[in-house]
Amino acid sequence: MQLSQVDYRKLNIAALVLMLNTACAVGQDFSTNCFATGIEGGCGSFIDTFCETGSAISVVAPQDTASHCFNAPGLGFHCDFTSFNIVGSTSVNSDTANCEIVLGAIAEDCPMGGRGSFVGGAFQFSLDPNEGACASDPGSNQD
Repeated sequence: MQLSQVDYRKLNIAALVLMLNTACAVGQDFSTNCFATGIEGGCGSFIDTFCETGSAISVVAPQDTASHCFNAPGLGFHCDFTSFNIVGSTSVNSDTANCEIVLGAIAEDCPMGGRGSFVGGAFQFSLDPNEGACASDPGSNQD
């Protein structure tokens, strides 16, 4: 079966629209603010787990948070992660890609952690390394 010239053009236009929409979502601006005090800790290895778990199971009410603590075994610190729903009227799930991008930038640029969000996004994400182990709570990773 061959595509007619019209069908081929429609297919190309559809692919171009899809690429432009994807580029716009990926090209959105975000900002981060590093914490000026605290301890330094490498929390980057927990980002994917936090973001994937948060977006998959946590519907966050307006002006509320979803958080999780991860222990850094043998390193004497833990990592607190938070997704704060900054939208004033809607309960939503956090976006995995936005979460990973913002927290990845914080992990790379802010040794003592920080917070950030996409312009116009529904969530502010934070990463905060702290001394010791996670407090014992059901949402903590006690590894």
